[in-house]
Amino acid sequence: MSRRTYKDAGRSGQEPTGRQKKKGGGLKLLLRFAILCAVLLLLYALVLNWKSIAPDSFVAWVDDLVDGTTGGSWPVALTGDTVFDMQEAGANLVMVTDTAVKYYNQTGGESVRRTCAYASPMLRITDKYVLILETGGNRYRLETRSQIEGEYTVSGKIYTGAVSAKGDVAVVTDSSQSHVSEVTVYSRSGNRRYQWLSAEWLVMDVSFSRDGNTMAVVGCRAQNGAMQSAVMVFDLRGKEEQPAQYIADGVLYSRVQYMKSGTVAAIGNSQTRFVNPTGSLDSAVMHSDVELIGFALGGNELALVTRPYGSQDGGTVTVYASSGDVKVEGTFEGEFRDIAATNKGFLVLSDEHLYELGSKGITDRAPVLADSLMTGTVEGKALVLGLTQLTLAEWESQATAAPTTTTVATTAPTTASTTVATAATTEPTTTTSAPTEDEPYEDESYEDETYEDETYEDETYEDEPYEDESYEDEPTEEPTEEE
Repeated sequence: MSRRTYKDAGRSGQEPTGRQKKKGGGLKLLLRFAILCAVLLLLYALVLNWKSIAPDSFVAWVDDLVDGTTGGSWPVALTGDTVFDMQEAGANLVMVTDTAVKYYNQTGGESVRRTCAYASPMLRITDKYVLILETGGNRYRLETRSQIEGEYTVSGKIYTGAVSAKGDVAVVTDSSQSHVSEVTVYSRSGNRRYQWLSAEWLVMDVSFSRDGNTMAVVGCRAQNGAMQSAVMVFDLRGKEEQPAQYIADGVLYSRVQYMKSGTVAAIGNSQTRFVNPTGSLDSAVMHSDVELIGFALGGNELALVTRPYGSQDGGTVTVYASSGDVKVEGTFEGEFRDIAATNKGFLVLSDEHLYELGSKGITDRAPVLADSLMTGTVEGKALVLGLTQLTLAEWESQATAAPTTTTVATTAPTTASTTVATAATTEPTTTTSAPTEDEPYEDESYEDETYEDETYEDETYEDEPYEDESYEDEPTEEPTEEE
């Protein structure tokens, strides 16, 4: 008889002996232990970096489930707070009061409340980022629905500011030097990236383009005894040494907004100007014969609210395309209170009704209390803020009873756009280069030159290339993060 070895038994399909089982079992156990360690390390990394790698909306949804704050109902009672502003950011309505920043979801639930005791807060938002500025003070705070990015202190007194879709913050302050205004751009972690100083222009407002690569500024000055304003567009990547300037005499531009198409809209007391930094557009709409009492920007549309001088009752809402052409007009009754953009058009609030303005004019309205102050939206729902509560609008067209006709006849547009013959000009005496330790701003290297003014001389500085998404910030002396 032949003797079969262990090797022969394995080949013939018979079950291995105990020695072979012991050897194979050890390898499997070691492999399982390695897989378990890898999974645990992965889970640990996810926990440490959850806020930065997870979509903000998903984080908010998970937080709501954990905290139990998803539910709510309209109206929302407001007691003891003074509301300064409210705007929609993502899927939430953000409200800034004298004591806190609150986030409300579409059901009226207060999902987030953070303490914020700025004396005079200003709210600026994008879909993700929320910027609160302390006007007249020296602090600002950048946050999202899920976390506070940082709270910082600047050296000058804050006038206004803006936030980009990437989280960069532009802050307009006064100057301790021989300048009139300073515009400083900080990264979302609070490090300085760009600065512009002006000895002539008093900066009134600032706005970022959608990609964050350019910045529009409006300012005013006295020239030969008369008022003069300008729209100035800066390339933050350093491709242009001087900003493009669009000068207007006898006009006070107080606000500036970047439209979705890239057109810059400068809103003034007697004129609204539409310019495109590429040079393809420069047109102005005159409204010097009426009083401008409000405006709102929605995508590629700008709505201006006007009324006759001396009148307090009623008014006209004119919607302009990014080309400066009139798209639609509508009239409303009552004393004007507020206007807000929606995904369908605009909401116009008076002390009598809330009006819905679409592509065919004013198509619906809702009754409101006489103490109504502001309007806004959350996930397509129209809201009205009063002295004591935040309510959901009840449109007359959706009432259970037979509705009366609510459509207000729209008037034929009477305001025409007029082309400004003056081409974009450059005035290098009003711009300066700063500071010596700025961080890079785009993926191309650039070097600014030295400019001289009658009252001051600036220093030359050189920045390194800037990559859009990944920030590797270096500490700077300003601003400092508060404890």
